Amino acid sequence: MAFKKNYIYEVIVEIDTGVKKNFAPMGIKYLGMKGRNRKFEIFVFKNADTARLLTENLNKGLNEKRNFKSFAAIWTSDIRYFYECITKKFSGDFCNKIEKFPKVVFEIEKVEESDNGLNVVCVPKYIDRETEKDIRKNLINRAKYLALESLIYYTKPIANDKKKEKISEALRAIKKVAPDSDCEKLVSDLLLKMK
Repeated sequence: MAFKKNYIYEVIVEIDTGVKKNFAPMGIKYLGMKGRNRKFEIFVFKNADTARLLTENLNKGLNEKRNFKSFAAIWTSDIRYFYECITKKFSGDFCNKIEKFPKVVFEIEKVEESDNGLNVVCVPKYIDRETEKDIRKNLINRAKYLALESLIYYTKPIANDKKKEKISEALRAIKKVAPDSDCEKLVSDLLLKMK
């Protein structure tokens, strides 16, 4: 299986309204298996277009018509597509290019409001073995890169307080995106060596 429980992976969420598509980079947390289904959770900030589209559907039952055709996650390891989503400067053929990456359409199980946004729990309609293999090639979990950045900070000739601050912040993020991982242990060990 490509996913590790409670890890957060970076994806591009696509909502297809039938008229246009909304794309947004987000983290998707793998919650594990429930029965035969994998469960995921996506946190959406309140002021985002994605939140608006979802909020319009909060009071609709699972069998009621929604104002979008599909809710999907696209797994890409190409950072340029995240950039285009953030800047909303989609290239003319953005949709065609992004289609080459693995995409999973989700059924939304529940949407809960919180102070800062929405927690969306969803299950894939279907993931075949080939798609999962392609997803595995494109998984991005920030922990590895944060650990590398921590190692670099550890070796810099700067004040220990500054090093500790940067490495502690990286550790906080690693604990969120890859709890109990080797990266967490490595960065925790670096902090212990600095005392």
